[in-house]
Amino acid sequence: MALIDLLPPDAPHLWHCHLNPDALVMTTNTSVMSIGEVVVVVGGPCHAMHFHGREELLTNSQLSYILIHKKIQSSESESNLSGCLGCKATSIPARGTREREREREADYELGLQAQAGKEKEIELGFVDFPSVDQYSSRSRGSESSTKARSRARSGPSSKRSFPGHASGDLYSYPIRDSNSSSLSQFTDIPQTPVDDSYSYFRDQVFKHLENVPPSDFEAVTNKLVQAGSTLEFLKYADALFEILFVGGLLQPGGQYVDDGAPLSPFSVLNAKEPVEVADVKQYVEVMNKLIRRYKYLQRPLEASVLPNLFQYMNRWPEAQREKVAVAAGLLMAQGLASASCLQSLTKDHLVKNDLSANVLVLVFRAYLSVQSMEHLAATLKRGGIKDLLAFFPENKRNDKVVDEHFRKAGLPQVAEWWTKRQYASLKEDVVKQLKEMLENGQSHGDIVVAIKTMQEEQPLPETELISCIWQGLISSIDWSARQDQNEALALREITNFADIIEPFCNGPKTEVALINTVQVYCYEDTRIIKAFPQILKVLYNKDCISDQAIIYWHQKGSKPQGRQHFLAATAPLVKFLQEQEESDEEE
Repeated sequence: MALIDLLPPDAPHLWHCHLNPDALVMTTNTSVMSIGEVVVVVGGPCHAMHFHGREELLTNSQLSYILIHKKIQSSESESNLSGCLGCKATSIPARGTREREREREADYELGLQAQAGKEKEIELGFVDFPSVDQYSSRSRGSESSTKARSRARSGPSSKRSFPGHASGDLYSYPIRDSNSSSLSQFTDIPQTPVDDSYSYFRDQVFKHLENVPPSDFEAVTNKLVQAGSTLEFLKYADALFEILFVGGLLQPGGQYVDDGAPLSPFSVLNAKEPVEVADVKQYVEVMNKLIRRYKYLQRPLEASVLPNLFQYMNRWPEAQREKVAVAAGLLMAQGLASASCLQSLTKDHLVKNDLSANVLVLVFRAYLSVQSMEHLAATLKRGGIKDLLAFFPENKRNDKVVDEHFRKAGLPQVAEWWTKRQYASLKEDVVKQLKEMLENGQSHGDIVVAIKTMQEEQPLPETELISCIWQGLISSIDWSARQDQNEALALREITNFADIIEPFCNGPKTEVALINTVQVYCYEDTRIIKAFPQILKVLYNKDCISDQAIIYWHQKGSKPQGRQHFLAATAPLVKFLQEQEESDEEE
């Protein structure tokens, strides 16, 4: 006996399973399942239909079409069904207004549950059904909450698809006819009617703003704050921000929902052209005040709205892209959005033709108009933006291109920050490899060759390289537990590996950088702070530094860390070198 044969034709009933009170379940017995009859699981955020070993998702409207519009005769009593399933047969009335509202809420929750990876098993004693999210992942993959909501408001022009059954605007499922005993007949189920709740929300927002001049930002803010007391901003946060950014609802692909509705006179896209940061800032301030009043709006803004807008950048004219990018940069600068939203710009269709790189320039320029480079760097780090190369085409992913791109765009501070950041990564690699080679007992000559090879492949400034070499060598020393032995140990080890340092001391600038590196190290490691003058003597005797470099450092090249102490400690050495230099000149 098929499931659909068990449903009354006029007022279909759903069966409430006592093993899972939260789920409304309809099914058949084991023998029917074994020959591939239809099983419909109803409950949670969606419905699933199982037939011939395949699973398909059903929306509420499609389920209603199967259960209500098809005249199916019942040939099994409630008591028999209850006995075969071990379920309590409870009649549940047909869906009313409240149930339809719950269905709309279920569409909103679908993506959230799939995104969180929640799984819920529906057990019927003898049958273990996959959870709703498992059905979802099999048939069309996990969807984000934004896609689920966008699909609900996509409008008549938007195409929906179910795998393997799309045929124009209709979807065919094997439905058992009341006069047939097989699944050979197919019945076409029309496309799911569009849920117009998002359109209704949009119209209500427009109604609140209809008598407000778009240029009166304070009045617009007050109207929106008032609207939040009657409209469901939390549920329709994506729609609200789409209206504020682009003036209307967007369907998948970045185009407006085609339902004949006009665009809002108040949106970021209505900012003046050519685009000015000060002008766009007025629109951002409206969002800022709205989020301060309704704090729950911040999460959907940074988690779904901005990533979606960024992924549609290739569909919009340049002026619109610039307005949205500037607004996003200002929102990030005010702490209203995370830099993680920029990850959408790393998609392949945006990276090509330098589109992502140019949008990044607009975002950074707007950000730096109100915040410092250090603030931007911290924001990028918190947002997980670690590699700017990902925003450039594959054939342009090198540090030199990134540096030139931002300098050409008038953002030298970004170029310098990126260069320093890359140098830090390279320095870590040099230090790591140097320590490994020393631990493996490789010769000093091999170490010098390896460092030069790394320098050819990924060059560092000579002043940075000499600092890396010092750090790698000094960190390999196994310090003694006795303080009185550490100074002698340091001098012995530095004398030993001076031949690794000497080939890279190629001029006065590099030599002064080495002295400063030693100064800072001795200041931070007090175990050898008193040995600083002796270390300079060792480096001088090994031709790593010259007398001119020591004198220049003492006169005006020293670092601020412990300056007075080190200048006083090296005064006798400097005096000796000056006298020696004068005697050489006299001769």
